[in-house]
Amino acid sequence: PAGPLVCLLPGNFGAYPAGRRLATPVAETATLPYGARFQGGNSVRTAMRAHHLPTGVYPAAETENAVRVLAAVYPEVEPVEDALSAALLNSNGALHAPLVLMNAGPIETLGAYDIHVEGTTPGVRRVMAALDAERIALRRALGYTSADWPLSDYYDDADWFYGPGAFSTVQRKSVWREPLGFEHRYLVEDVGFGLVLWSSLGRALGLPTPLSDAFVSSGSRSPRERAQPREAGAGGSGRGRPARPPMSGRRPAGCAGPAAGKRRRCPRRLRISPAPGFRPGLRPGRG
Repeated sequence: PAGPLVCLLPGNFGAYPAGRRLATPVAETATLPYGARFQGGNSVRTAMRAHHLPTGVYPAAETENAVRVLAAVYPEVEPVEDALSAALLNSNGALHAPLVLMNAGPIETLGAYDIHVEGTTPGVRRVMAALDAERIALRRALGYTSADWPLSDYYDDADWFYGPGAFSTVQRKSVWREPLGFEHRYLVEDVGFGLVLWSSLGRALGLPTPLSDAFVSSGSRSPRERAQPREAGAGGSGRGRPARPPMSGRRPAGCAGPAAGKRRRCPRRLRISPAPGFRPGLRPGRG
């Protein structure tokens, strides 16, 4: 880009409001470049590094230029259709919401606990897979044809964001044994921004998202404090006109889009629930 470029690592459709507010291209990746934890002082422990960083840009017409800049720092960057496509590749909601809320007992009683090792049981994994299927169904309904990167590939040690064998690597080299609270980013961000987006898109598209809805409700302190829909103008062209999808623009080279002759199923205006309305509940000692 001729001017500045902002990149969210990762984003939950944050590129859209940020790009509109900043009037500059904003990219977002589907995942973090590293799996790491701050250890205090000047120490950081890493367990893995991304092999694939699917990246969308708002506006989409800036994708080629933005990816060229980002690839100089992160060669793993791979362009996808637009910012919403990248947001719907961020599966952290399907990962962290079940891991935290379905492990509430040990999180509250055991102190340091590793949800990615002891907390990853077959039952929790089944719920993750079903929740992640809602994300993929949303991508299908919106006409995205780039790879869906199902979360099950990670658990099957297939080639996923962090390369083949990532799950087994985490089991050997996990850096996530730690005390967790219920106001951790696993809920505040991944439910309050991630699953709220999925739930809102499901309502807008008439597509059921029962597990997303349930985890949003479970992570909120009371029904009155659940995230409420807000008109986000997400059906506009980036200039306030509702006639075209918001990410519209020149499709980047090397980036697959909807099949020729088929229009994306995209309502004129989507109602997106804002994260500020979401307030994480379940505090230790408060049920």
